[in-house]
Amino acid sequence: MATLNSICRDVMESVDGAVAVGVVDLNSGMVLGVHHKIQGLGQSHLDIIGASSVDILRGRNISSMEEMVSSLVGRKVERTITEIQMTTTHTYNFLAVLPNKNDSAVVLITDKTTNLGLGWARLRGALSKIEPLCP
Repeated sequence: MATLNSICRDVMESVDGAVAVGVVDLNSGMVLGVHHKIQGLGQSHLDIIGASSVDILRGRNISSMEEMVSSLVGRKVERTITEIQMTTTHTYNFLAVLPNKNDSAVVLITDKTTNLGLGWARLRGALSKIEPLCP
């Protein structure tokens, strides 16, 4: 039976330039599954990555913006951000909220040699495998 760690490994191995894949609980910031090839990456680093993912997808400013937009258009407040791509000096970061378990997200970190379309395709293709294994 597949585990979150093994699915993360499979995604990472299918993307040229991938350096890490993780599944994050967006309520607690806890890393639920991970596979990486970053020398010296420890639990404290993973905790920071998990917390950063929560800030990016569910942080106070994001929540305030979603509340404001919802009130302007007369809709119930909902989590509207489902995917984000972020570029740093040395990496591409792909973040996708699980469609049917929107309290969890998958993060793929690659170097800048990665084809962006392939990164998204592999990440999105894994979501249906990851969902049943998340709380």
